[in-house]
Amino acid sequence: MFYNIHLFGSTVPGADFFMRHVYRSPLIYEDEARAKIAARKINKIGRDVDGCDIVGLCELWDDSMADIISNQVKQIFPYNYRPGRKSSIRYVIGPGLMLFSKYPIIEMDFVPFKTNGNIIEKSCLKGVLRAVVELENNFPVTILMSHFQAGQRSKERKVRLGQLSEIGAVLENIKSGPYGNAPIVLMGDFNIIAEDRNGNPRPEYNAMTGVLGLKDIYRTKFKSALRNPGYTSHGGENNLLHLFHRNTRTRKRIDYILSNNYRQMSIEDCGVDEFRTNNPIGNGTKKVRNPIRHLSDHYAVRARFLFEPDYVHGNVDRKFSDQRWMN
Repeated sequence: MFYNIHLFGSTVPGADFFMRHVYRSPLIYEDEARAKIAARKINKIGRDVDGCDIVGLCELWDDSMADIISNQVKQIFPYNYRPGRKSSIRYVIGPGLMLFSKYPIIEMDFVPFKTNGNIIEKSCLKGVLRAVVELENNFPVTILMSHFQAGQRSKERKVRLGQLSEIGAVLENIKSGPYGNAPIVLMGDFNIIAEDRNGNPRPEYNAMTGVLGLKDIYRTKFKSALRNPGYTSHGGENNLLHLFHRNTRTRKRIDYILSNNYRQMSIEDCGVDEFRTNNPIGNGTKKVRNPIRHLSDHYAVRARFLFEPDYVHGNVDRKFSDQRWMN
């Protein structure tokens, strides 16, 4: 599962005050409460019979918020990786990415993007997280996670194209390395809108799948964007999105789980989870007239894969030939 959780906490002093008074939209809202509720939901998802084995979180900027979540989920997800700031610049807040796993993480690193659009994006140290997760019987799966440049102007799309190329280079290095034959799963908030109002793929989306050479899991499972739009940012329903971006009414699919066309890998299920709470956050003050029920301004995306023996190619290497599930 991948989820943009939008938890800034106290990482950017004064930014919330600026956003509230200049743009009349806050940057933070009940972050500690949302972190605790999200952690409980992640725990529940992990405990379910077909629950998640791997959870990736994005925009988990604040160290204390990361501690809240990791401390609550560590019994279900004992392994995690959160890249640090790796910068001496005072206000750099780090990549904001964190990976949780039920299985051991045997390799991990983070490659920062060289392509950035502005000083705000540079302060986030965006890039790609890489982790090799070892399932049962030493079966490795490479997990990649990223968060691309925001915005829909032409110069921001140009930056994202550069970031796509950088991830493409990471993929090529993986394929030529010791885990080159293992499945690859890439997930993230790419800020690339998948389809237009008529359900047709947009040019930037086609560029994404072309550069990466990976399957879009949701659209592979659900062919029609009109019947199954799969919105992960829904301006018509998500009231936390309205709080952070008060004028938006757009609906778009910008969060993805992608995979390579690996011969031992099949897609068993996928979907979008709203991550709502029945206990509204906030007290209905004048600033927030209606209780907030969504835990983030994004929805989560999830996928379930089956790794099975390669009968066609006659692979006798036990490392890649046992049947394995991963959610």
